[in-house]
Amino acid sequence: MPINYAEKYSSQIDECFKIGALTAAAINDDYEFSGVNKVKVYSIPTVPLNNYSMEGTNRYGTPVELGNDIQEFTLTQDKSFTFAIDRRNSSDTMQANSAAAALNRELDEVVIPTVDKYRLLRMAQNAGKTVKQVVGRLNAYEAMLEASAYLTDKKIPVNGRIAFVTPGFFKELKLDSKFINASDKAQEIKFNGMVAAVDNISIISCPTDYFQAGIDFIITHPKATTAPQKLSDYKIHENPQGINGWLVEGRLYYDAFVLGNKKNAIYVSRSVEVISIAAIRGITAPVTGQIPVNTITETAQYTGTVTWLPVDATFDAETVYTATITLTPKAGFTLSDVAEDFFTVAGAVATNNANTGVITAVFPATGA
Repeated sequence: MPINYAEKYSSQIDECFKIGALTAAAINDDYEFSGVNKVKVYSIPTVPLNNYSMEGTNRYGTPVELGNDIQEFTLTQDKSFTFAIDRRNSSDTMQANSAAAALNRELDEVVIPTVDKYRLLRMAQNAGKTVKQVVGRLNAYEAMLEASAYLTDKKIPVNGRIAFVTPGFFKELKLDSKFINASDKAQEIKFNGMVAAVDNISIISCPTDYFQAGIDFIITHPKATTAPQKLSDYKIHENPQGINGWLVEGRLYYDAFVLGNKKNAIYVSRSVEVISIAAIRGITAPVTGQIPVNTITETAQYTGTVTWLPVDATFDAETVYTATITLTPKAGFTLSDVAEDFFTVAGAVATNNANTGVITAVFPATGA
C-alpha cells in the first residue's frame, strides 16, 4: 500500500464517517459460551389444560411425558486483521499515521459494521415471519402497524421492540401522511441510531448495504437473538522482530443465533426475495450419443438456459463437457446476495460467483 509523504501534514486526518454499533440494543447475551464454542439450548413444550374430573384415578387428566427440543449453537465467525506502520512512515507523516488511531479506525469502519451486518443477516434468515410486499409512501406506516399486530398476536412483549429500516423505506415512511399525523413524535432517543418510533417500536435507520437485497425493514425483540463475542482481542506491538515501528493485530470470534421458541419475535418485510433454491434440476451428466439439453427445469424462483463446451449435436465418447447455466430470476426474486458457489448440479463440480446466476458445471468424461 503506498504511503503519501509531504513537506507539511495537517494534524487533522480526513476520516471516513462512522456510525457506531447499531444492533447492540437488539441482541442479548443470556447464554454463556465461556470456555466452549458450542452451547445446547433446551426448548421445553407445554401441555393443554384439562377439565378436572371428580371421579376416577386420573382426575387431573392422563399424564404425558414432557419432552424437549435441543437447539445447538456453534460459533462460526473467526475474523482477524493485521497491518504494520513503519516508524519512518509515522515520523514522516507527523504521527498522523499513529498505531492507536489506526486501530480505532479499523474498529469503527470495518469491525463494527461487519458484526452489525452479520447480525441483521442472521435475523433475516431465521425470522418467524417474512412478508413479501412493495411498500411506499401510501402504505409504509400501515406495513409497520401490520407487523406490530403480528408480533402482538404472537405474544411478543410490546416494550423493547426495535425496527431496523433502510434509508429508502424510512424516506417513504416519513412521506406517509398517516405517519406524520400519528407517529410517536415525543419519543425518547433510547440508544445509538434511533431516529423515530411507531406504535412503541423504536426505529433505527441503517445503511442499505447492511441488509440483504430487497429487505425494507426488520422488526425484532432483544430476547430473540443472542450474539456472543467470545473473543475480542486487539494488540499493538512496538518494534516486533523484523519491524521498526508498530504491528497491529486483531481477532474477533463471534456469532449470532435466533432462538427457536422466540423466532416469531422477528418480522421481515421485503420487496424481493433472494433466490434460495440451490439445486439446478433438468440437467444430468452427459451420456455418449445423447442430445444436450438447452434449458433447465423451471422452478418457482427462476428459469434457466444451458450452453455446452465443446459444442456437439450429440455427446461424443470420452469427452469432458462443461455446461454454462444462465439463470433468470422470476418477478419478486433476485440474485443479489446469492453466495459464491451456492448452486449445485447433480454429477458435476458447479461454481458461481457471488451475486450472479451464471453457473459453470464441469462433468466427468463421457464413456467410451
